[in-house]
Amino acid sequence: MLLVPGGSGVVPLRAMLRHHVAAHSPAAMRLLYSARPPRQLVYGQELSRLADVDPGVDVQLTFTRHWPANWNGHRGRIDRGSLGRIRPGRRRSDR
Repeated sequence: MLLVPGGSGVVPLRAMLRHHVAAHSPAAMRLLYSARPPRQLVYGQELSRLADVDPGVDVQLTFTRHWPANWNGHRGRIDRGSLGRIRPGRRRSDR
């Protein structure tokens, strides 16, 4: 399942990820989450923790306005290119 929220739209999707982890679901869950700068991430630490404790959860971030100096993840809005980099069974460490 691919979840693609922006900003506060992540709130209901966080509940889905929590349930996925609690139910020990074998399905792969990927979250491609967009925020302007990192400080505007909603539940950023919790999302990273969920990805750390469940190998079936992959959280990828993209920043549209400002990003950390050492940021190697996607920069800019979610587009066809950023969606094309999401492949089943592929995990990234850009959290």
